[in-house]
Amino acid sequence: INLLPANLYGPFDKFDADNSHVISAMIKKFSLAKKKKLNEVIFYGTGNTIREFIHVDDCAEGIVKATEKYNSTEPLNLGTGKGVKIKELAKKIAKLIEFDGEIYWDKKIEDGAKIKVLSNLKMKKQLQWKPKINLDEGLKKLILNLNKRNFFNG
Repeated sequence: INLLPANLYGPFDKFDADNSHVISAMIKKFSLAKKKKLNEVIFYGTGNTIREFIHVDDCAEGIVKATEKYNSTEPLNLGTGKGVKIKELAKKIAKLIEFDGEIYWDKKIEDGAKIKVLSNLKMKKQLQWKPKINLDEGLKKLILNLNKRNFFNG
């Protein structure tokens, strides 16, 4: 089967401020800025692009469901079908990290595709399943997990 997941995020992602997925990079940048008592964080682009994210736990469950119920070579999207502006994502993560500084957008760097959100209608129909973890809860769960692992103290 050919599964196409949305952007993944979760506790064992690569947390590198300059070379990682967007959520883990933002968490790293905000946590470093807070630790260093910086009053600003800069991200690339305008922040107006829209992206979709699926928690790794939901993706894993979706993969299992697909192996049980999907028997086709046609691609099947795995996702929430909901997008978020990168600017809003940054605000959510900053709040969870308790970063009180300013967020700036380096508009000299191009945004890329304006919207990347998958249709999950076929997934819902074929698998009779949908992701359970919404972005807000997933981010809280992720930050809590990282706190337990002393990520922010290292």
